[in-house]
Amino acid sequence: MTNQAKQVSLAIALCGILITISTPLLAQEGARPLILRKGNKEVVIPIGDWVVATDSTGKVVLASGRHVNRGDSVLNIMSPERPEQLIPYDEIGVLYHGEAKRIGYYTKRGLVSGAKWGAIGYSAILLPLIVASGSSIIEGVAFAISLGAYAGGLFGVYIGVVNGYAKSLRAKKYLIGPGQWEIVRHTSIDIES
Repeated sequence: MTNQAKQVSLAIALCGILITISTPLLAQEGARPLILRKGNKEVVIPIGDWVVATDSTGKVVLASGRHVNRGDSVLNIMSPERPEQLIPYDEIGVLYHGEAKRIGYYTKRGLVSGAKWGAIGYSAILLPLIVASGSSIIEGVAFAISLGAYAGGLFGVYIGVVNGYAKSLRAKKYLIGPGQWEIVRHTSIDIES
């Protein structure tokens, strides 16, 4: 194995270790799912599911992210922007269970993903053709990447909008409060453990 191959192997191994270390673990010891109750109906929101907690109007987002744990009086939500958000149950007026309801989030994700894969795809297809036609490789790379990023980005935006709209229709809305859904603070499982 050459020296360069060893360096590449080491870099790949280090990247894998860093990704593993930086990834937060959702399965915490003693973590409890969120349980909502309305009359004799009960809904269990498992650890790791996406939730959005808002005030009673549904307009002010208190927190959004993965449900990590529930305490006796707070809900613990984790997102990439804010690793730990402790939201008191008394402040939650509406709870959404499901993917993020922001179409803009999916549109941006679609744009980035589409541009990246479009640039790669167009480069793989067009670069040999451009170089074979007599242009320099630098011109070929610049043209293929820019055209691919533009075309892929447009397609990605379209897919992102459609995906965001579809996911927003699947999110379930729970009104929290007296006569509505209530957050179960203790269960027989909690008392036994």
